[in-house]
Amino acid sequence: SKIDGTDYNVEWTYPVLGHLPGEGAGGIGYQVFSKSSGVTLNTKCGTIVMHDEGLNDSTSVSFYLYNSYIEATDVVVVTIKDGATFGAYLTQVEHTSTGYCSIALRNVYGSILFEEVQLNFVIIKSYDS
Repeated sequence: SKIDGTDYNVEWTYPVLGHLPGEGAGGIGYQVFSKSSGVTLNTKCGTIVMHDEGLNDSTSVSFYLYNSYIEATDVVVVTIKDGATFGAYLTQVEHTSTGYCSIALRNVYGSILFEEVQLNFVIIKSYDS
């Protein structure tokens, strides 16, 4: 809609922080051994497919995303994409450092779940100077 006669309906030409999909902006990484296994994915955004190991109710698990694009000042955003019972989990980035971040997933469903939760992530570049 318009505010003060200005059209704010913008169609994004570069949907991934200024990078086209063909430029290697995204990717998919998989946990191999458990829900706490680290994932290496050197892309600016992507999907993490978590292991289907059981996660007890009211329990959190953390793992590292190793990524050469992450710098200590960046903001990494994570959301649940698919593979999860609706409303059953909370997720967040716990810590960001150069080359990696720590991601947590918490089961709030009320019972143990065995799901390959898929997480979307994106790195937002940020600077402190």
